[in-house]
Amino acid sequence: MFEAYDPERDLKFEALFSQVSHQQAIKEVTLPSYPDDNCRIILQTGFRTRVMSFHSAYALGARSGFSLSSLKERIPVCAAMIRAGLSCAIDETLFAALVYHYEAEARRIANANKPKHK
Repeated sequence: MFEAYDPERDLKFEALFSQVSHQQAIKEVTLPSYPDDNCRIILQTGFRTRVMSFHSAYALGARSGFSLSSLKERIPVCAAMIRAGLSCAIDETLFAALVYHYEAEARRIANANKPKHK
C-alpha cells in the first residue's frame, strides 16, 4: 500500500529536478529582453486602439501564465494582420502577455498613447 522510503531514489530525483530547473532558467534568460518589431507593433496598436489599459493588460498577462516561447507563432501572424490594415485583429491574450513580459517598453508605449486632457 505504501512505498518504502528510499533516500537514494530521492537524491536521484532531486538531481534530475534541479537539472531541469536549471535548464528552464537558462531558457528563460536567453529570451529577448527587448521586444522585436512585431511585438512593438502589437503593443503600439493595442494601446492606440485602447484594447486594454496597461494595468488591466499586465494583470491579465500575469494570470495567463503564457511564456514568450509559447506565443512565438502567434506574434508574427497578429503583426502581419495589423500591417495589412486590420488593427482590430489584436489578440487580447497575446497583447496582455506581451505587456506582462515587456513591462518597461509597454509602459513607455502606453504613456505615449495616453489621451491628452485639455
